[in-house]
Amino acid sequence: MKYKRYAILLFSLIYSGASCAAFSHDPLTGEAYTLADRAYQAIAGHDDATAETLVVQARKMQPDSYQLAMLLLDIEMRRGHWQQAQQLSDELLPEMPGDALLLANSGFIAARQNRLDAARRYFAAALLAPGLDASQQENVRDALDHLSRPSAAQAVSPVVAAEAPLDAAYRHLREHDDVQALAMFQQGFAAQAGTPNQYADAAYAAHRLHQKRLSIQLFQQALDANQALPAGQQPFDAQQVFNYRNEIQQMNRSWGAVTSLAYQNTTLGSTTPLNTLPLNTLQGSVEAYWQPDDFVGNQDGHLFQLFTGDTETLYDAHGGQTGNSTGQGTLGMRYKPFADLGLMLTAQRLLALGNASFSDNLLRVAYSNASGAELNVRQTDWRAWQFYTEAAYFLNARRSIDTFEGSYGQAFHAQDTSGRVIIYPHVVLASEYDSAILKSAAVGVGPGVKVRFWLREDAYNAPASWLDLTLQYRWEPTNTNLLGGWVVRTIFWY
Repeated sequence: MKYKRYAILLFSLIYSGASCAAFSHDPLTGEAYTLADRAYQAIAGHDDATAETLVVQARKMQPDSYQLAMLLLDIEMRRGHWQQAQQLSDELLPEMPGDALLLANSGFIAARQNRLDAARRYFAAALLAPGLDASQQENVRDALDHLSRPSAAQAVSPVVAAEAPLDAAYRHLREHDDVQALAMFQQGFAAQAGTPNQYADAAYAAHRLHQKRLSIQLFQQALDANQALPAGQQPFDAQQVFNYRNEIQQMNRSWGAVTSLAYQNTTLGSTTPLNTLPLNTLQGSVEAYWQPDDFVGNQDGHLFQLFTGDTETLYDAHGGQTGNSTGQGTLGMRYKPFADLGLMLTAQRLLALGNASFSDNLLRVAYSNASGAELNVRQTDWRAWQFYTEAAYFLNARRSIDTFEGSYGQAFHAQDTSGRVIIYPHVVLASEYDSAILKSAAVGVGPGVKVRFWLREDAYNAPASWLDLTLQYRWEPTNTNLLGGWVVRTIFWY
């Protein structure tokens, strides 16, 4: 999961090692995985209500998931819904009577409801059951000791009077106070080494406070702490390790470049007369972009980039001009205004670099979404889909071009889950409308295959680059001769 849930009530949530007949520790798959991933993102954004809705939906698809059951319990406790948390705990306990994590959480729930005898029983049972690490055991033991004191009769929560820094950090997280939480994490880590989960929770707090360098350092400490544990005791599975490395890679990125070659039917960039169809051309393009580190538009999931590039026609089946004479330069900026929505706004200036190109001002609005497009190190194959749609308007020419391309298929590793070559056979649906030449939209549909090579990674950074090779054949029922035929693309993202 790209975002990890925060620990609740004095300790980090991890998967219990206790066996369970009714609940499975198998990884989430399909739509359940997608919904849970969105729930973690909602938690990271302090939107616990949305997270609860998403987890409830995910449990309908994978009702036997231990991870989803414990995540829902975590959210109910986080929201202070103690009655709902108790009801869920009461449902889970008969199925998992020896689960240390569930017993500990049940103890905290009972303590908050002033059911002190029940809280003591749950805490005592949690300490006898396997599954809690040393830090968690210490927190549960402190809570149990506190309930044994005479003053505990007036207590409604098991927070000890002399609160340890790491305990205070999680209390501040529950109160959505990242500044104090991060300060307490740092104080606690100065006194003792943290657990992998504690370092990761601190890293997310630093990330939300836009302290990028500190967040990277804490994620690295989380990975180191996880690696230092024996294989059977590591709380992060392969996908979680990859996701944290991906967080580091994204925070380290401040610039990049994209190059592409594409052979297909197109009107944009061709020097062939518009009434000559199909327009089979090979076009090459290069773009470099910069995203300022400290700019407010590049915080909290938003994105702002300045870019420049050049596109040229390298081959034209109808003998149109090619090479430098077709050079189409561009300068522009793009902005992603919503963190959880793939909407991109772009304004750019097109520059005539050759005698067969043109100058204009171009406005673009694009929306994209995908599932299964990222590298999956947990599954050998998985369902994948993606789509991209864009409306572009040339101000001087008063010309609009609207495009859509979507694909659906099954992605799989060429070797095993440790490999970095992904093959994606799919069906593609494409549509285009160009006000300069078309009275109605052109539509193309057909099979395709994409091979992606993930590149440039190290111990702390997930792959930062990829190379795509795509081959498609499309039939065009609209008979415009614009979208049919072969499509061959190569894209290198650095």
